Amino acid sequence: MGLMGQARKFAERLLDLLFPAQSRCVFCTITEGNEMCYNCRQHFFPLRPAQAVPHVSEVMALAYYEGVVRDALHRLKYSGSHELARQLGILSSQLWAGDIGRYDFVTSVPMHRERYIQRGYNQAEFIAREIARTADLPYVSYLIRERDTPPQHSLSHYRRRQNVKDAFSTACPVPYGSRILLVDDILTTGSTVAYCAGVLKGSGAREVGVLVIAYAEL
Repeated sequence: MGLMGQARKFAERLLDLLFPAQSRCVFCTITEGNEMCYNCRQHFFPLRPAQAVPHVSEVMALAYYEGVVRDALHRLKYSGSHELARQLGILSSQLWAGDIGRYDFVTSVPMHRERYIQRGYNQAEFIAREIARTADLPYVSYLIRERDTPPQHSLSHYRRRQNVKDAFSTACPVPYGSRILLVDDILTTGSTVAYCAGVLKGSGAREVGVLVIAYAEL
């Protein structure tokens, strides 16, 4: 084990002695706990981005994409922390309880099959399933990603719209007249959720609302 590994192991053991696992914050410590500390909780609040998104009736967010929130979502994306996803799902249901309850089904922005196999999970699906569980709503994988598109964050506004064009389709029938809550981790331009919502509405949904963890202002 190298010096960095030894230092990390020592720090983890020190945390175990000072703060039992059940009292540590899942967001801001170097090892996972199962709660959120007061300081991290202050970064989350009901947020409605002002930008209009085509085919979407409302956009709900929990935070701005910065600081602790950005770091947590990056960790969720690349380490697949079930506990972090669970906490975000619970928090979503708490902050937007009345609004989530208007919907009939919960779904998420899908990942292409090859990328899913490589990573082993879809962080948006993790969060969406927890929201559905805590809100007592059915989760359904209504969408599939037909092609593996480049990451949106590396593209201009125009290229983002072109990038997701014809990239999504329905994986199963959408109940006619249903209200569907579409979940993703981050909203920037809204191009991805707009196209997904258009597919859902074109397949029979009456209304599509979007819930994201973080809003990245342009």
